[in-house]
Amino acid sequence: MAGYSSLFQRCFSYAICPFLLYAVIRFIFISRKQKCSVKKEILHYIFAFYVCFLLSATVFPIIRLMNNNGNLELTMFFQSGDLFTLSGKGLSHGRELGIERRMNLIPFRTIVTYFNMSRSGLKALWKSIANVLGNVLLFLPFGMLLPLLYKQLRRYRNVLLLGSMVILSLEVMQYITGRSADIDDYLLNIGGCSLGYIASMLYQKKFLKRAMD
Repeated sequence: MAGYSSLFQRCFSYAICPFLLYAVIRFIFISRKQKCSVKKEILHYIFAFYVCFLLSATVFPIIRLMNNNGNLELTMFFQSGDLFTLSGKGLSHGRELGIERRMNLIPFRTIVTYFNMSRSGLKALWKSIANVLGNVLLFLPFGMLLPLLYKQLRRYRNVLLLGSMVILSLEVMQYITGRSADIDDYLLNIGGCSLGYIASMLYQKKFLKRAMD
């Protein structure tokens, strides 16, 4: 679980910079308006940070500026395992071992593989659960926040269509950049998106009920 914790922390910290840029631009834009909903603005900021986090976990490279024996090195590490280093010697390319491009188009094959591996011990079981839940939770905010922000997305089919387009685009981008594309990731992501939508509808129903009382 330590690996997933460090991944979360890395993506969280990496999403801060683009989010702050967005927040400043939006604040300048909104400050010119006479009327705005504070609750809706908070939701906009939450969704913006979520998008930055999502992209940092899937396609954005990790950028580091390091001092190596008095020489500055700019390093970009992609989730695909590609490592580019710009230094006084020029641009060099390396690759982290263990990350391979692959594609799975057979539904539930990867999920079944996870839980077959989990029989080997408690550590493998936790890893399998983390992989499955991670893919579900990754798109839970997507299905939850969009119906709260946009009236056009309060229908499930609209959220499902938009979610499918985003997930498929990310899977294609990951495959192009040297990672894996998996139909099971798509199914788990859609499941998370659907659960988020249900949670959003339940919240709105409860909120409207309170307003009528």
